[in-house]
Amino acid sequence: MCNKTFSLLCLLTLSSAAVFAQKTDYRATYIVDGASIADENRSHISLECLEPDASVVYATNGTKLILTSIRLNKTSGSLDSDSRRMTGRNSVLLVDAGSKVTVEKSEINSHTSMADGASAVGDGSIIKVYQGNINVSRSGSAAVNAAKGGKVSLDRTMISTYSSQDPALLASVGGEIEATGLSGECSGQASPSFYSQGGAITAQNCKLSSGRWTIGSVDGGKLTLIENELQSGGVSGFLLYGSKSRSENGELVLTQNKLTVKDGPS
Repeated sequence: MCNKTFSLLCLLTLSSAAVFAQKTDYRATYIVDGASIADENRSHISLECLEPDASVVYATNGTKLILTSIRLNKTSGSLDSDSRRMTGRNSVLLVDAGSKVTVEKSEINSHTSMADGASAVGDGSIIKVYQGNINVSRSGSAAVNAAKGGKVSLDRTMISTYSSQDPALLASVGGEIEATGLSGECSGQASPSFYSQGGAITAQNCKLSSGRWTIGSVDGGKLTLIENELQSGGVSGFLLYGSKSRSENGELVLTQNKLTVKDGPS
C-alpha cells in the first residue's frame, strides 16, 4: 500500500489473481468504502487496471476521497453491456450514490473500448475535476459520464478522445455535468463535445473541436452553452432528436457561442 505522504510514483495493478476484502461486489484496483473509510487523501501515485468489468478507482458507501497529482490508467478489459452507462461499471473512475471524489491536477486515461473515463452514477454521487487531463483512445468510451442523479463538475481540464462514439461529456438519464474552461478535441466519428442523453449539461468558456458534429441531444436531453468556441469537422454542428420511449422535451440554450462547421452549414 502506498503511504499518503509518498512523493514518488508507485504502481498498483489489478490482475486476474487479485483478491480484495472490501465490502463490495465490484472490483477495482483501489476501493474506498465509506463503511470503513469516511475520508481519504491520496497523492503522487499511479494506478492501473487490466481486467474487464472493473475500475481503477471505485468510491462507494458515502466516502469522500481527494486525489492529487495521480495517474489512473485502464489499458485493457472492455465490457460490452447495454446497461454499462447507467451503472458506471468498467469506468476508470467510478463514484456511486452518496460518495464524493475530488481530482486535482491528475490524469485519467482509458485505453480500452467501452470504458468511460470518469463516471458519477446514483443520487448524491459527485466528481469534481480541477486542472486535469482525461484521455480516451478506444471506441464507445465517454471521457465523462453522469447518470441517475450523479453530478460531475470540471474546471480548466483538457479532454481528448480519439475513436468513434467517444463524446467528451455525456449526461445520461438523470445526470448533470457542469464544465468551465475545458479544452481539447474529439477526433473520432460520432464523437461530440457535448452529448445529453436524458441528462443536463452546462458549459461555459470551453474550447473544443469534434470530428463530425459537436452538440447532440436525445431523449429529452438539456444543454446550456455559454460563450464557448466549438468546431465541427463534419457537415453539421447539431444533432437533435427525440425518442419514442421518452416523452420529455429536449432543450438547447445558446448564449454568445462561436460554432464553426468545416464542411457545411450548421
